[in-house]
Amino acid sequence: MLDSSLKDLVTRIRSGDAAALETLADQLGPFFLKELLDRRQMLVPFAENLAIMCIHGAIERLEAERDCDPAAIIAQVLDRKFNEWFQAFQTDVKEASQLQTALFPKPIPPHTGLEIAARSRPLRPINGDLYDFIARPMDLLVVLVDASGKGTAAGLFGAIAGGFFRGYTSGTESPSELLALLDKAISGASTDSKYLTAILLSWRPAFRDVHVASAGLSAPLVSQNGLRKVLELQPGPLIGIDLPTGLVSENHSEISLSLSTGDWVAIFSDGITDQSSSTDQEYGVDRLWEVIQLNAKKSVDIIIDEVFADLDRHTGNTPRQDDQTLVLIRAAARDSDAAKQ
Repeated sequence: MLDSSLKDLVTRIRSGDAAALETLADQLGPFFLKELLDRRQMLVPFAENLAIMCIHGAIERLEAERDCDPAAIIAQVLDRKFNEWFQAFQTDVKEASQLQTALFPKPIPPHTGLEIAARSRPLRPINGDLYDFIARPMDLLVVLVDASGKGTAAGLFGAIAGGFFRGYTSGTESPSELLALLDKAISGASTDSKYLTAILLSWRPAFRDVHVASAGLSAPLVSQNGLRKVLELQPGPLIGIDLPTGLVSENHSEISLSLSTGDWVAIFSDGITDQSSSTDQEYGVDRLWEVIQLNAKKSVDIIIDEVFADLDRHTGNTPRQDDQTLVLIRAAARDSDAAKQ
C-alpha cells in the first residue's frame, strides 16, 4: 500500500517541492513492482521495466490532473500501462512466431533417393527447436537444432544456428566440421548459460550413404534391413559453451552408414523421448523405435502422425514439458530398381 500521506505528497509536488517528488517516486517503485508481480504474475525483468514506465506516467498525470484523486490516478496508470505493454507483447510474440514458422521448410523439398517428413511442436508460441534441409552440390544437409531453455531466447538462438548453416549451401564441409565452425562462431555470444544442441546428417545420393555428427543430442534411430542398428556415436560437446582459459573443445565425432531401399533414420529432440506420463515414465527411445518400425511400410508423413498420436496417448493429461521435434528420412528405391519392377 502507498503511504497514507499520498495526498499531502502530491500537494507538495504541485507546489514545486522536489524532495516530495523524490519521496513519491521512491514509494511508487516498490508499489508498482509488487502489484505487477502479484496481481499480474509477470516475470521480474518485464515488471521492473514496466514499473519504471508506470512511475513516470503517474507523476505526469498527478502534476497535470489537479482535480482527480491521486490514488485513482495511480490505479488507472497501472492498468493502462499494463494493458499497453501486454498488447505490444502479444503483437511481438505473434510476429516472432510467424517469422519463425516461415523458417521451417514448407513444403519439404523432394530430394533424390529419399522420402522425408518432419514435424516440430513448440511448447510455447516461440519454438526452441529448428529443423532444416539444405541442398548442396554433393549432398543434402539435414539439420536439427535444440536450444537450451524455452521461449523467445531459445527461439532466437536456434534461428541464429539455422541461418549459419544456410551460409554453407555451396560448400562441402562435413557435419562435424560444420558443428565446429558453428561453435567457434557463437562461443561467447550466449548468455545465462544458454547453449545449443544439434545433430547434422549429410545424405549423399550418389553413394547412398549418410554421415552423422552430434553436439549433445542422442544418436539417431536407424533401421537397416528391418533391424535396429545401434550407432556408436558419442554426443559431442555442446555448442556455445565458454570453456575456461587453457581448455580446448573436443572434436565432434562423425560416423557414416549406407542405406538400402526401405532403411530409415530418425533424429529427434529430447522433448519427445523425455516426455513424462501420468505415472512419471519417460516416452523413451525404445518406444519411439517401436512405433516407427511398426508403421515402417506406411508413408513417412503418416509415420510422423502415428508417432505424435502415440506420444499424446503416453502423455495423457500430463503437461508437455518441452518443444518436440522429429525428422524422418527413408531411402527410396533407385530409379534403376524401380524400372525393373
